[in-house]
Amino acid sequence: MWFTKEKIVFETESLGMPVQVVDKMERRELRFGNHVVQSAISKACPDYLLLSYTRHMMLGAVLCPGMKNVLHIGLGAGNLPRFLYKYFPNAHQDIIEKSPEVISIAQQYFKFPQDDQLCFHVGDGMEIMQSLEKQYDLIFLDAFEATGSPAHLTTIEFFQLLRNSLKPDGWLVGNVWTSNINLQDQIQIWQGAFATVFQAPVPIMGNVILFGCNSSITFQKKIFLKTARSLQKIIPLKFVRLLEFLEPVDPDNIL
Repeated sequence: MWFTKEKIVFETESLGMPVQVVDKMERRELRFGNHVVQSAISKACPDYLLLSYTRHMMLGAVLCPGMKNVLHIGLGAGNLPRFLYKYFPNAHQDIIEKSPEVISIAQQYFKFPQDDQLCFHVGDGMEIMQSLEKQYDLIFLDAFEATGSPAHLTTIEFFQLLRNSLKPDGWLVGNVWTSNINLQDQIQIWQGAFATVFQAPVPIMGNVILFGCNSSITFQKKIFLKTARSLQKIIPLKFVRLLEFLEPVDPDNIL
């Protein structure tokens, strides 16, 4: 059997967890001491969203194309904030990341930019959310440890903090890895926190992207399609194709 040769470029420990940078041909991966890929970039084109779940998360731009203030909870290699930095340069981005080593690795090994538009808050997501006073157009929740999401970042208490940090028409975009969490339970928490919940299953990968808004939003495919087509003209991402996966959550038919 043929295997792609791997090379560990750098490894360290952060908060009791191994952190590794691994090269596989033209691809560079961030891992936390196992074979689960936390983030990955193409070394030749680091701005491209290599992992399919990150492309699905960018449906948040279809729901909120005029974003001005964005919050990321969890950095990894910085794929989403790097993409927004290039293609939505007027958006100010705050990033919560508990590991200073991960921030350093993203900047040194994954070509993550350093700019005043990108503001880091180092610490636990729950604790920092309790102190933030700003409200956001988009919040991206993609915080993972070696084996999955931290338990306290999947609770109704945490989602109430997220809800309070969104503008009335803002959206939370969350990556749910169904290998380590019960999707039905998580959707019930989202529905307890938000008036509107959409989902976008990611084929093959075992991820489901959830979208929550404080306002009651009708699923208007024609309007979303118009926005997707406009974005696709100026940003190299197939928003129209991605939109095929977006759907309202049916509580009686959860994946």
